[in-house]
Amino acid sequence: MANQVSNSDLTLLAAIADGRIATPPLVGWNDWQIWRRDIGLRPTQATDGYTTSSTDEAALWRATMAELY
Repeated sequence: MANQVSNSDLTLLAAIADGRIATPPLVGWNDWQIWRRDIGLRPTQATDGYTTSSTDEAALWRATMAELY
């Protein structure tokens, strides 16, 4: 799924692999939301004209944690 990173066509895992985004620590859901807001470049309506849904973010969190840890 594209459109996971603000101002980019990269997926989140691709942006992490490229070093554009710091690798997130192993975190639970609430800390993931904070990381995405502050470091993980979650798209915002104001900046990108769209945002990811909570359902998309939950799937992305699970997939990212599984891939990295």
